[in-house]
Amino acid sequence: MSVEALCTVALDRLADLRGAAYAGEIGGRGGHLHGALFCDLDDAQGATVAMAFASEAGGPLTLDVRVTGRPRWVVLRLELGSGAVRAGERVGVVLQGWSSRPTETGVYLRAVRNGGFADARFPEPIALGPQQATRVALATLESGHPVCAGPAGYALVLGLAPVSHRLRIDGLHLLAGAAAGWAPEGP
Repeated sequence: MSVEALCTVALDRLADLRGAAYAGEIGGRGGHLHGALFCDLDDAQGATVAMAFASEAGGPLTLDVRVTGRPRWVVLRLELGSGAVRAGERVGVVLQGWSSRPTETGVYLRAVRNGGFADARFPEPIALGPQQATRVALATLESGHPVCAGPAGYALVLGLAPVSHRLRIDGLHLLAGAAAGWAPEGP
């Protein structure tokens, strides 16, 4: 499965998330939000993270993140499926939303294989603040990067700011194409 195929799966999973109403609260090490969307929380070193989440069918996803201490990570993880991506492919993420305070969201393509994982980190994080905005992050999968080392399970990971804040995601889209002759795929 190429990056383009992973993006097609992601579009289907994002459509499922947009079409459903769900709400809840998670803490500890995290949990399942809905469908293929998960949250992973760092509860080590005395840090506590709790997250309330809610989404109406066809509406935005709102996250209320409450942090005590200094967690190393707070991430949203969208499972994309299994396959093998190739060096030279490009992947992009378009995020529409806002945050109650200025934050930066790191973007990663994660490959999981043989009990371990490798992350292809996008060079620039997505910066959000109190005004509604649309932000784009792009990455090229470089030759020799472990994320391109053969078949794996893949996920899109959004590294949220490890501070208390409210985040609203109005839209999330993925784009894919070859680095030479970049031609975006998807909406």
